[in-house]
Amino acid sequence: MDGQPITARYVVGRRTVRGEDVALTPAELYTVSEKVLGATPKAVTGKSIAGDGGRLSPAADPITGDPVFGLVYNQSLKPGVQDDTIAHEVGHGIDYLAKTIDQTDIKTARRRRRN
Repeated sequence: MDGQPITARYVVGRRTVRGEDVALTPAELYTVSEKVLGATPKAVTGKSIAGDGGRLSPAADPITGDPVFGLVYNQSLKPGVQDDTIAHEVGHGIDYLAKTIDQTDIKTARRRRRN
C-alpha cells in the first residue's frame, strides 16, 4: 500500500496500511458473481455435485469466446456456510480470470525496478 486511496467498487482485504481485513458481504458476493463471472449462484442437490459444497464450472461463450461460469452450491448447507461456499467459488473464478490477463508489461516493469 502506497497511501493512495483505493477507489475500486469492491475491495477485499485491507483498505489502509494498518486497517483490518474486510470481506465482501453476501449481497456483494452475489453481485460480483453475476457481474464479474456472469454466474448467478444456484442451489442444487448435493447428489448433483457428488456431495461437494459447491462447484464452479468455467466455459466459453460460444459467440465471443469470453469466459463464462456456472456456480452452484449444495442446498443442504446452512445459510452462513452457503455464503462461505459461494465466496470460495467466486475466489476460484477470480483466480481463473486473473490467469487470463496478459502480464508481460507487469513483469517487464517489475524487472526494471529490481535492476
